[in-house]
Amino acid sequence: MTKNRTEVVFGKKILCLTLTLVLVLFLGLFTVGCGNSQATGEENESLTISVVTKDMYLDTAVKN
Repeated sequence: MTKNRTEVVFGKKILCLTLTLVLVLFLGLFTVGCGNSQATGEENESLTISVVTKDMYLDTAVKN
């Protein structure tokens, strides 16, 4: 028994959809596993800004 053209096309679409869903789930799990967690509980509140010229407004912002 041979498959007609619509059965073959439908089978390929289902296969592509299944592979796409598996890939999306795998990437989602991978990104969750690589998340940034701080076990120490310390927060880093420093900020570094590079500028070409010194400005009094930036000095005021550093003091605050």
